Amino acid sequence: MKIHLVRHGVSEWNLVGRWQGNADVPLSEIGRCQAEATAEELLNIAPSVSLLFSSDLKRARETAERIGKRLGLSPILRKDLRECNFSLWAGLTFEEVLKKYKEEFRLWSSNPRVSIEGLESLFELKDRTLKALEEIRQIAIDTSAAEVIVVGHGLWIRVLLCALLEMPLENHKRLDVANASITTIESHEQHGWILRTLNYHQHLAIVEEGICNKN
Repeated sequence: MKIHLVRHGVSEWNLVGRWQGNADVPLSEIGRCQAEATAEELLNIAPSVSLLFSSDLKRARETAERIGKRLGLSPILRKDLRECNFSLWAGLTFEEVLKKYKEEFRLWSSNPRVSIEGLESLFELKDRTLKALEEIRQIAIDTSAAEVIVVGHGLWIRVLLCALLEMPLENHKRLDVANASITTIESHEQHGWILRTLNYHQHLAIVEEGICNKN
């Protein structure tokens, strides 16, 4: 079984560097173009996909809807695919977070188990990602789905990969997962989940060139 993890396209807040978390921010025009390009690419590299899941947050849902339209699938929305909860500093830039919440940020980013009101710890996020993955895997087994697409968020995907690869959660920063990129994992009977591709985004070159497929 293959699962293609797709990060949502660029949102309005991505463009200005604001922390989003569970804030319901829409895609930007560039993000919508990225979603179209990703949908076209998935049609080529994942022709047997029969299940499409998505975070219910607008930026992911909009991305998934464009993918679903191209592949003939209806997105199944799940709250457990939402980004890490950063309600304490949602809407702030990195510089503003360091100015207003410097100590909280230091603790949160260095201690995966730290408990801070208004912040989901990396350990809590890890548990949520693994539970969601197992539920999606079971749904795929029950429906004989060989390939699945999951549209979600950057930190959610990076923390999941750290958990599957048995890496320290703090090392998520060493994994690059660009907007509208495709990361593919595959379930192996003996070795568990295997990382097949990370941050695949060659299809986004046409967006960078100013070409947007709006079919």
